Amino acid sequence: MRRIVGSALARITSRLLRFLRNHSLEAYSREEFRFAHISFSQFGEDLAVERWVERLEVSAKTYVDVGCFHPIHHSNTLLLSKNGWRGVNVDFDAEKISVFERLRPRDFNVMAAVSSCEGEKQVLRYEGGGTNRLSEPADPDVRSAIGALPISKGVVRTKTLDSILSSAPWPIAQIGYLNIDCEGHDLEVLRGLNLARFRPAIISIEALSKEEIAEVGRYLQDHGYLHRETIFRTLLFTLG
Repeated sequence: MRRIVGSALARITSRLLRFLRNHSLEAYSREEFRFAHISFSQFGEDLAVERWVERLEVSAKTYVDVGCFHPIHHSNTLLLSKNGWRGVNVDFDAEKISVFERLRPRDFNVMAAVSSCEGEKQVLRYEGGGTNRLSEPADPDVRSAIGALPISKGVVRTKTLDSILSSAPWPIAQIGYLNIDCEGHDLEVLRGLNLARFRPAIISIEALSKEEIAEVGRYLQDHGYLHRETIFRTLLFTLG
């Protein structure tokens, strides 16, 4: 009876998922559902983070997501949120932060441009918003990571990650997981965080070139981190 009921539920669930995914999924059996893994990240980064959380027995259930983009689409932190973690989500786009306010009201959602120090940066916005980035005001290279020209430009005052975390509505002693995805500005964001104080157990950070990969690696290794995985353009480190 249990197997019959399970098979019937699998058929119903398959049809529902197929409907919800615009008929883009095939049918799955009960056994296939049992061994399936749900991921919301673009390239499965959230599954890698879950593995390391379990392997390291991370006790600090706080994530920090800089360049957070969306609470569901391509999110590296939604699985953690579903598992009871609480987070700080930062983006310089007001519309993106408003969606976090609606879907993750327990989190601290901050509209801010983040860098290694306070100052002025140029904001470059592109079609679709997925590759929006900061640059130096005098930087002649205004193309996105995929070579697109900006649809608008502006100037913004930056904050450091340290200053943002110090204003959180609850005390943050340690970060369980830190994610930085800032389209080429990632290391500057990282430099604005006191790693010795917040000691993120797991860090994922995007690097777009061989030079960035080497520079990020040296910086984190100098602070006691080990490079564990590379997931497409995302480097994953853990505290050694």
